[in-house]
Amino acid sequence: MDFRHPNGQQLSVFLPQRSAIVMTGESRYLWTHGITPRKTDIVRQTEGSGLTLQQRQRRTSFTFRKIRRSPCACAFAEQCDSQKRQVMKTEKGDDEKTPHISNPVLMERIHVHQVYDRIADHFSGTRHTQWPLVAKFLSVQPPGSLVLDIGCGNGKYLAGNEHLIKLGCDRSLELNKISQQRGFEVFTCDCLQVPIRSATIDVCLSIAVIHHLTTQERRLTAVKEILRILQPGGQALVYVWAMEQEHDSSLTSNYIKATKGPQSNEEDKSSALMSTIDDSNDKKKPAAELCDLPPYITEKSETLEKLARKNAQTEAEALCIERQALSTGDSCANVSNVQNNLQEKSLPIHVNRTQFKHQDVLVPWHNKDKQNEDSQRVFHRFYHVFCEGELEQLCHKLDCAKLLHSYYDRGNWCVILQKVI
Repeated sequence: MDFRHPNGQQLSVFLPQRSAIVMTGESRYLWTHGITPRKTDIVRQTEGSGLTLQQRQRRTSFTFRKIRRSPCACAFAEQCDSQKRQVMKTEKGDDEKTPHISNPVLMERIHVHQVYDRIADHFSGTRHTQWPLVAKFLSVQPPGSLVLDIGCGNGKYLAGNEHLIKLGCDRSLELNKISQQRGFEVFTCDCLQVPIRSATIDVCLSIAVIHHLTTQERRLTAVKEILRILQPGGQALVYVWAMEQEHDSSLTSNYIKATKGPQSNEEDKSSALMSTIDDSNDKKKPAAELCDLPPYITEKSETLEKLARKNAQTEAEALCIERQALSTGDSCANVSNVQNNLQEKSLPIHVNRTQFKHQDVLVPWHNKDKQNEDSQRVFHRFYHVFCEGELEQLCHKLDCAKLLHSYYDRGNWCVILQKVI
């Protein structure tokens, strides 16, 4: 059987008589495969190490495939007919149309993958300095450790720490080109399908990546993939954007602080103005509204709390469902529909430099690369911002993960995981 990769690589596999081949992952979806009609094959000799010519005889083969009755959500969007049809339908409509989050693959393709490819140069120009706690985590790793940075961007964390062997990967081809120009070893892949052999990596980074995945199932798969490639005892550092940007007065993120000092551009000025208006209006509001509750609700309903917990998979998710049900005035009878209702509506667009009001949002990026044809255009990136405790709850779902440490850093929730046998 002959396999062909999109990059032109070819591979032939000899199938003995009465054999079965099961194809999954890249071999099934990324590589094309077939049996070329010819009379002879070049195969290895049964004895020795040479090659020999083998005459073909009658061949009878059976192919078994599953029928998918719903939109496909595989990681191979470029080769997937189902996802291509979905993209074509979107492109034929309004260019600014936002797909529903009920279509997670299309959402990520349009509002994550395509965006980062188009803003790569400007984005890279804003990413210079390593965050101190990430740099410290890398600096204490044993010499000679093999490090993989999943979602490495422009390779910021591949610099320095010469005592380590570092690799990077990213879904954005354009960001990988920038990393290669800087002399880093990188490759292109999806964080849900990392082409690395299991149990081969000593240290793994996932900085500001998982929050771009649209569903809890896909976020859990990303953490599973990190643990799969780690050696037993290997460690991973995971950062995700926090919903609580003012978690602690001493730990408030720079994302919010930027509105309180001199503004560097028009976007920040307008955001600061919006924040000032909100603050002045808050002083006139009743206490119920200051707590994100409708005016007619002065305290949490015990029944509502129970229903929210019943319809959530984690404690953090329950709090977020409850908060959303209260803020929208939904009755207790309708609280079980809150998640579904949120998924069926277009996502809200977040106001930059302000507190998050929703977990699933589109965050604007004002492209200012003057050499890019998209200069001055506003792109919207999908984010799922994590509530306090949500990342830990996600990690606790995996038996092979030991949570060594969790903390808050620069507006992010962070965990250090260790793979256990």
